[in-house]
Amino acid sequence: MSEHGVSSNEGVWLNRVVGRPPRKDCGRYVAWSPDGRLLAVPADHSRIRVMNAEDYSDVAILRARGSRGFVNRVSWSPDGGRLAAACGLHGVRVWDIDRPHQSLRLTAHTRWVGHVAWSHGGDLFASGAQDRTVRLWDARSVRPSHTIHAHADYVNRLAWSPDDTMLATGSADATVCVWKRSGSSWLPVQTVNQGDIVISVAWSPDGRTLATGISGGRISVLRLDENARSESITYLEGHTDSVSDVMFSADGKLLGTASRDQTVRLWRTDDWTTVAVLRPPYAEVDGSDDLDARVRGHSEVEVEVDDFDDSEDDDADLDDITEDDFEDDSEDGFEDDTSVRERTSPSFAFHPTLPRLAVWNNYAGLSLWDYDLDQLLGHQAGGDSVRYMTAKVVLVGDSGVGKTGLGWRLAHDEFKEHASTHGQQFWLIDDVRTQRADGTDCEAVLWDLAGQHVYRPVHAIFLDNVDLALVLFDPTNRQEPLKGVQFWLQQLSGRRALPPTVLVGARVDRGAPVVSQAELDQYCQAHGITGGYVSTSAATGTGVGALMELLREQIQWERMTTTVTTLTFKRIKEFVLALKERPDRRGVLVSPADLRRQLLETDPEWRFTDAEMMTAVGHLENHGYVSVLRTSSGARTVLLAPELLVDLASSVFLQADKHPQELGALSESTLLAGGYPLPEVDTLDRAEQQVLLDAAVVRFLEHNLCFRDTLGAETLLIFPGLIKQKRPLFDAIETVDDVSYVVRGQVENVYPALVVLLGHTQTFTRVNYWQSQAQFDMGSGQICGFRLFQEREGEIELVLHYSAAVPPYGRRMFQGLFERFLYQREVTVTVFPPVSCAGGHRQERSAVMGSLRDGVRVMFCFRCGDRIDLPDTEQPVALGAEDTRLVERDEAAARLRSTYESFLVRVKSFRSDRAVPRCYLSRPPAEAAWASRLARDLREAGVLMVDDPADVRGDDVVLVVVTPDHLRALTRPEGAAAVDAELIRARRGPGAWPRVIPLLRAGTADSLQPVELLRGLAPGRFQDETRHVVGLFDLVLTLYAIPFNHPAFQPLRVTLRREWERHRREEQAVVVRSSAPSDTEVYLSYSWSKESNALADELDEAFRARGVTVVRDRRDIGYKASIKDFMARLGQGKCVVLVISDAYLKSQNCLFELLETARHGEFTDRVFPVVLPDARIYRPQDRIGYVRYWEEQINELDEAMRSVSAANLQGFREDIDLYTEIRAQLPRLADVLRDMNTLSPELHRASEFSEIFEAVMTRLST
Repeated sequence: MSEHGVSSNEGVWLNRVVGRPPRKDCGRYVAWSPDGRLLAVPADHSRIRVMNAEDYSDVAILRARGSRGFVNRVSWSPDGGRLAAACGLHGVRVWDIDRPHQSLRLTAHTRWVGHVAWSHGGDLFASGAQDRTVRLWDARSVRPSHTIHAHADYVNRLAWSPDDTMLATGSADATVCVWKRSGSSWLPVQTVNQGDIVISVAWSPDGRTLATGISGGRISVLRLDENARSESITYLEGHTDSVSDVMFSADGKLLGTASRDQTVRLWRTDDWTTVAVLRPPYAEVDGSDDLDARVRGHSEVEVEVDDFDDSEDDDADLDDITEDDFEDDSEDGFEDDTSVRERTSPSFAFHPTLPRLAVWNNYAGLSLWDYDLDQLLGHQAGGDSVRYMTAKVVLVGDSGVGKTGLGWRLAHDEFKEHASTHGQQFWLIDDVRTQRADGTDCEAVLWDLAGQHVYRPVHAIFLDNVDLALVLFDPTNRQEPLKGVQFWLQQLSGRRALPPTVLVGARVDRGAPVVSQAELDQYCQAHGITGGYVSTSAATGTGVGALMELLREQIQWERMTTTVTTLTFKRIKEFVLALKERPDRRGVLVSPADLRRQLLETDPEWRFTDAEMMTAVGHLENHGYVSVLRTSSGARTVLLAPELLVDLASSVFLQADKHPQELGALSESTLLAGGYPLPEVDTLDRAEQQVLLDAAVVRFLEHNLCFRDTLGAETLLIFPGLIKQKRPLFDAIETVDDVSYVVRGQVENVYPALVVLLGHTQTFTRVNYWQSQAQFDMGSGQICGFRLFQEREGEIELVLHYSAAVPPYGRRMFQGLFERFLYQREVTVTVFPPVSCAGGHRQERSAVMGSLRDGVRVMFCFRCGDRIDLPDTEQPVALGAEDTRLVERDEAAARLRSTYESFLVRVKSFRSDRAVPRCYLSRPPAEAAWASRLARDLREAGVLMVDDPADVRGDDVVLVVVTPDHLRALTRPEGAAAVDAELIRARRGPGAWPRVIPLLRAGTADSLQPVELLRGLAPGRFQDETRHVVGLFDLVLTLYAIPFNHPAFQPLRVTLRREWERHRREEQAVVVRSSAPSDTEVYLSYSWSKESNALADELDEAFRARGVTVVRDRRDIGYKASIKDFMARLGQGKCVVLVISDAYLKSQNCLFELLETARHGEFTDRVFPVVLPDARIYRPQDRIGYVRYWEEQINELDEAMRSVSAANLQGFREDIDLYTEIRAQLPRLADVLRDMNTLSPELHRASEFSEIFEAVMTRLST
């Protein structure tokens, strides 16, 4: 790459380098105004430079004020008069170019805002954020007009269709979604899974093509029909890193893409071949001016369109870590390859009318490129392009039905006897190979998956993106002729439609079928099996020809994804596939250096980069041809036979299933040391064995199929789905069943994943696990858990249960987390509440579920005989703001823990040749619980914990839990503290590796300089509980004597730290905003009397059924949260539903909410009362009775206060002031409520609360 900029095609040339790069890292964007006269580029992280496109002078400097104002992306209004910017935690800002020092700030989003896009008509603009939503804004009023709950993860990019009827969104959940305007709503009409994070999205000028840039380096091109349904998908290969920008030229003849590989590619849109590769300037260019000096002195005006206090900006930065853990320079001073590529990756934009591109990167600033379209389209860059597609055909069915024999017959046209498969087989089917009319080479790969029940959890991982399924069964089996078929159909469909499928009767030479052809045809029709039924025999060849014809018919080549790649990629792919054909398994692992050497031996003149080679290998990995693994030292290596890893995982699973105590477990150290009989690795050398064993364990941990636990001195990998130990008949703590979930689809790994993830949270500790059930402890006998029932294949039932000690907020949190993890699986879920009769007798789960399955909506109590009308299914639990924050915090902690657990494999493998580290933990009594947790974590990491200081050896490490109390005890030691202090002093001498490690806990300063005993030691930081695994990983590295800057482990540290910082940033953004009500929140104010509470529940349910969750105290005041703060927040709400009762008018808290609501104005517009019969507000005599009631309360409290000394009246005076205000304001407010036509509760129930709902919605829309 040249620092001056290079093009691979003479049809594109560098016109000018304007330069003016920022002096620090910032967003990467460049945007032409619609008339092409202005350009917007970064000036620094929070300021936008608007330049004249003729002489490149500054027209304006736009500033997003405050420390949170990081500008990510910008978008011009169609008239060029305004500019909108996505400003991270500072929301969205809009500037008028003629008034650059004024801005509107919009903060409806609750998290980092990453993108903004103005509609072509100019009436709307959209913003996307990490809160997973898209907000639509009315451009004239600059107010929110609609919220789209768009994705399951961050919304990264937005793009309006040319006619503004559709909006495309790309997300970190690996999908791109197309939303279509339908009246005042936006409905999803197309969702396409891209297999990796979607970073960029763009429409073609005709609105029929949607291009997306993906983090793996590919570009996806979706061709849409008139209903925005996908007609075809084409993948473009050429970039070797994430694609950060995509854009069509104004005439639609070119697609431009920019990547972190520091190139911009131009593709022709008629055949999607590359016509030019641009390498922008990357060296720093002179021309940075003193931006601060030029804007100094200007007054800046900011118009707030929210209730977010901007005064917080100056000190609202996160508690970023300013120095590294222990003794390294940390990632703060470390710049990994990803950071460099991120900073130097370009952004670009086509000129709206001219053949010109503006390109920006943060090293060189702005460069301008011109092109000649005719010359471009007459040339292809980088050699001929190649088009290909690969169909994934899976062969599934129960064990012993002849899958492998039939697969061999299809692939090799001969019969071969095979033993029962316990892993995978993988073949190319040459007879299906073809070529489409457009020149696309089409090939099919057949995957044969083992059918035994014990291997199902392993193979369930590989049932994604299936193009054709062959479901085999034994039609001669008289007991269960269709055994296993229903299970595999459920696994193949998940939440989606069943892929093209053929029902195959195998081994028909062994006997006559017991099911008629008509019955099988009817079965296929009922279950959506598009290929119907065919009977076969691999031994005789019967039906094989017909099955091959069905394969050709059922593989939908015209609807499959085409990949357009470079000739270099194709040559690498063909060479690697040839390596796979080796008859033995020696050399099955190939290092990148060896692969490059072998490639060059075929053609010494061949020129390609390492990035191109490994990107091509990565694409082969996407199709399942190879796997890219890591050695224990972090080096990449290519596994030419990925089925070998699956076979190995299956053997490991089988070994765990043979555990003598029926724990479904393996010793991790024995496994990693090669101590189990595993035939897949017998012929490999020790280094290759280690790579494969590491990869297998990492795969189990990444998919949450197992967890670590320590029994004695041994760390086990426990697979919850394989545990056979029964739960004791009598438990010390009784539990009661609660909500049930019937789960269908890809259910095989649902139960173990839930057990693992819930145990990784901060709130719930895994304490008991038996066959098909697990329990978690919140502390002090507060037990939450769930049980698994499976009575039919492809369907499971999960039942939550709790001990009596679990508080309501604990149940909400457990259920909320359980549902978070469950609903992210490829399953459909039906929720059933527990059922009790009027006498309170809880009904047996099995009886309730049996009635519901039979379609019976009535049952009778088994104890008292009362009739029970069975309830409808429930929705997921509705959580309040504080509970949601806590659930999201625990979910993030569980995900972070999963990452840590997989990284730990690398540590253990890397140091497997050394003795395990030993350490002693010095701690104060108050930290006993935390120290116990840390000790458990260290034991699971393979560290030997020494409990008695007398057993501490000379090389053992002493861990010191640093709290103010413990520091005082160590400074003036006596008893146990004196022994610990002496151990610390004995290890303070010079040494190559620390033998004393202070562990900072909450309430301690970062610096240990004032503490002589610990002065100069590098501490581990455990002050923040959310950061526990980050500090834990650093501590484990230190104990294993692995330097923090080791190339194999520094990237892992960076990954953990960044993931934690991202979640921490999100949580802080939510906390900052949670104190202010949203314009879309509806509040419910009511007393806790029986009738009032019941009506409140009905209102809650009625609103929720219409898609609106009301805010109410029972659900939305988190544990230990301030009740008064909640009531004050309610008083600011845009809509407040009041359930007025006699108890309400005599409640101090209820009337405080009423006064707060009145205090914030527009009382009659904002309140929506429902008046119960016992609320006597219509006769003046009755209203006077309430005034008299509060006068009596004032007198009683005043009399009581007189009996206490003045020094002890703190807090009581506020109460009497409130009573006095209630007495003064109640007559007026009751009169206002009396004058409203509120309708009776009976009328509201008769209309299913439609009147009040419509009134609230009308208010919200104003």
